Amino acid sequence: MKNEILFAFVFALLAVNVSALNRPDVRITGYSMPVALLAADQSEVTLSLESVGKLDCAYRVIAQASPSYPISLHGPDVIVVGDLCKADGARNITFVFNADQNANAGNNPVSVTITYESENAAPYSTLQNLNIPVSGFPELRAQVTSSTPIDIHPGDTATVEITLDNIGSYKAQAIEATLNAPTPMEVKAATKTAIIAELAAKKSAKVTYTIFVPKGQRPGVYSAGLALSYIDEAGMRVSKSIPVSITVAAKADLAVAPSADAVFIGANNAAARFTIKNNGADAAKNLRVKVIPQFPISTDGSERLVGDLAPGATVEVAFNVNADKEAAAGNYALQIQATYEDASGTKYRESVETGITVHQKDLFTSIFGDYWFLWAIAAIALAVFLGRKARSALGKKKA
Repeated sequence: MKNEILFAFVFALLAVNVSALNRPDVRITGYSMPVALLAADQSEVTLSLESVGKLDCAYRVIAQASPSYPISLHGPDVIVVGDLCKADGARNITFVFNADQNANAGNNPVSVTITYESENAAPYSTLQNLNIPVSGFPELRAQVTSSTPIDIHPGDTATVEITLDNIGSYKAQAIEATLNAPTPMEVKAATKTAIIAELAAKKSAKVTYTIFVPKGQRPGVYSAGLALSYIDEAGMRVSKSIPVSITVAAKADLAVAPSADAVFIGANNAAARFTIKNNGADAAKNLRVKVIPQFPISTDGSERLVGDLAPGATVEVAFNVNADKEAAAGNYALQIQATYEDASGTKYRESVETGITVHQKDLFTSIFGDYWFLWAIAAIALAVFLGRKARSALGKKKA
């Protein structure tokens, strides 16, 4: 009885193996893409199917493709192949695949399930995975995204931040980004070239530059060039230039001419007139000015309200100043503090360089100017004396 059971078991195993060996088998023996598949594009993929099983023919063959992101199908995902025999050789079928616009370069898996039957309608299937390549290249874009200060004015030294975007489907490597500003702007040498080791596809990087805008720069939008050099998908170094915009905002630019009035050493409350001119392209509204004390000049600290000073306009402002008695004669630097607003209400406070001349008193001034009160008393006394003498002489004459 045991021998009969063992024989039956062995017979069953042999029957299974024979059945497995004597079955149809359909395989993908090759595939091709006549056109490279790019991001945001599509391409045909041709599969070659062959019957490779022990049995010559497979019947009712169907192929179904199942892609995954970033690959998708354009058109049907199922193709009915029909009957396929060894004698037929390879049978070609074609699927059309799309690549998402955000697809990165590289291989992407696509599974293909092939179902078929034997002559007696026994079902079979084969699953194979394909690697569908998405080709690509780096594509760089750039724009100014911020600056410090936010508004760049003539005379400013500003930090400019540029965002570099790789909107392509392959990484850019060993990037050198050099900012070239239009004359007379200047990019500080220490920040002129930024280095980025690698910028992956669909990623961004920020680079910063320090620029100087001369006082004479007119307001407006200026085009600067960002010169890029990087290694592409083929390992080649590529060079290109991308224009970026730098905006210079209008602002008042105040200049103060040296005082037209010289003061003497030791003078108190001497009048000093200063001419203020707005050389900028914007009005200085609600302008207030005062002298910043600096040896040997001092003031009572009073402020002068000028009001609105239009572009190109001038105004004369007078202050009472004191010159220290320890001062030496000569020309002295002086600063005028100005506070004002622009058209949008933004407030500014700045110090403007000017100058004043201090003179040594001459003999006449020293004798008569410094001691005027004594001379006044003497003059009054002399007048009184002469008046009395005149009255006395008149009295004697009447007598």
